[in-house]
Amino acid sequence: MYAVIETGGKQYKVGLGDRLKVEKLAVEEGKSVEINRVLMIAEGDQITFGKNVPDKPVKARVIGHGRGKKIKIFKKKRRKGYRRTQGHRQDFTEIEIVGIGNHEFVAYEAVPEPVQKTEKVEASEQDPVETQETKDHSEKESSTKKEENGAKAE
Repeated sequence: MYAVIETGGKQYKVGLGDRLKVEKLAVEEGKSVEINRVLMIAEGDQITFGKNVPDKPVKARVIGHGRGKKIKIFKKKRRKGYRRTQGHRQDFTEIEIVGIGNHEFVAYEAVPEPVQKTEKVEASEQDPVETQETKDHSEKESSTKKEENGAKAE
């Protein structure tokens, strides 16, 4: 299913869930907007256009506002010394189509996986933990090796 809408002097072919950038609309972010200028609606083999379409507005949700890429306008007339440079950035509104006529778009929301309960592991199954005795033993070995290396160096 898709529709052809007109907004900001331009025509767009849109489907449910589509995101597009249109000329700036005076609507806050997160709010909904109805686009009543619908030129055509196609649902499978059935195409509706003309007088029947205004009954079925396209509903959209405003995602955000922004400004497009900067373009440079450069004018020059050769051999006359005439040069003009100008820049422009067009404002836009990004919208998401959430409804066409009677059809609504339900966005897929990721459902978090259920938290699994962890069972307590007995002390015998856990990794061996260093005890004070093993620490003392390893310190003694390292100190004797240092002494041996110091004796060899002399």
